[in-house]
Amino acid sequence: MGQRLLEAEFPRLDPNGPLPRDAKRLSLPAEAVHHGTPLYPFIRKAETGGKAEGLALLDEGLCIVSVRRAPASAKVLAALWPLRGANWLPDHIREVVFGSDGYGPESATITIFEKDIRIATNVTLADGRRATGTRVSEAVARKVLGEGQTWNDRALVVNRWMITSYRPLRSLDGAVIGMLYAGLDEAPYVAQGERNIVLFLTFILGLTLTGCGKTRSGDAGVLPEASNTDL
Repeated sequence: MGQRLLEAEFPRLDPNGPLPRDAKRLSLPAEAVHHGTPLYPFIRKAETGGKAEGLALLDEGLCIVSVRRAPASAKVLAALWPLRGANWLPDHIREVVFGSDGYGPESATITIFEKDIRIATNVTLADGRRATGTRVSEAVARKVLGEGQTWNDRALVVNRWMITSYRPLRSLDGAVIGMLYAGLDEAPYVAQGERNIVLFLTFILGLTLTGCGKTRSGDAGVLPEASNTDL
């Protein structure tokens, strides 16, 4: 869901129309964009399909990019929307996915990573500041950035253990250039699990004690048979 909400921002970036705040427009010759550069896959796709949208890692950092072919021209129009500091986006994703009450110490958290660095997040530090500029753990980076796989497991997020999911963010040519993270504080779930274990053990103990009490009552009502010696 979070990835779909991120991708829903792509159509807002139309280089032929009004741009969001912090976005910028470029007009460049198609032949000036060389193979191997981040914008090259966008230029090639726009030349054949008329437009191209996606993510790219540029000098401005991780960006949403939109490219349109300029009619009757050798140039292409491009719009870049840097995501560094775009904390409104993880806040928007959290509210849509988890509801407006998903705030506070046990709330869900969302992060957009540029490579292994948090660039837009509602994860906070101990002093309450957003944890932008901090890095993901080595284990998560190895699996998601290095191997291109999704991480669905607990992880240490800045200063607390969370139930997490990390998904790779890819450029148009398939390179992993970042991550999208969602997490829930595991503390309340661990506490609830511990409570459930205590309740279960208490229930079993109660059944055991009840069974023992009935057995003793039954034994007390049985008289031993008289033997010849007793007579």
